[in-house]
Amino acid sequence: MVTTTIEAVLFAAAKPIKIKDLQKHLCLSQEIVREALDALATRRNTPDSGIHLIEANDAVQLVTNADLGEDVAKFL
Repeated sequence: MVTTTIEAVLFAAAKPIKIKDLQKHLCLSQEIVREALDALATRRNTPDSGIHLIEANDAVQLVTNADLGEDVAKFL
């Protein structure tokens, strides 16, 4: 359930969220958040997923699969 909650938060935010903020606002330990992010990356970061999880500068974000950028751009 934690993985699903984090996924929903990242989707709704549509911007990078600091990992420490996920821990703080969801009242979760660093270990639990890390496990959830790893599970989310395993689920999302595949060629068959239109959404990927990226991590940079101690923050995470859900983004469009870069391989689909050309098609997505047609709708933006």
